[in-house]
Amino acid sequence: IRREIAEMAGDAAAWLARRGLFARTVVIKVRYSDFETVTRSHTDAPTRDAAALVARAQALLDKTDAGTRP
Repeated sequence: IRREIAEMAGDAAAWLARRGLFARTVVIKVRYSDFETVTRSHTDAPTRDAAALVARAQALLDKTDAGTRP
């Protein structure tokens, strides 16, 4: 899961850089095997740094049951 987050954050950072934009809010959506869906978001200082986006997304992922629940 963490590798996918890093890959998606890298893609998002590249997209932002191409357009000269910054992100303030990172949102993740997790769907479990029983189709229950949880959404988590975090707003902070504007950035387009992939490492910062990864850190925010991973912190949000840690607030879910992903990895321990199918």
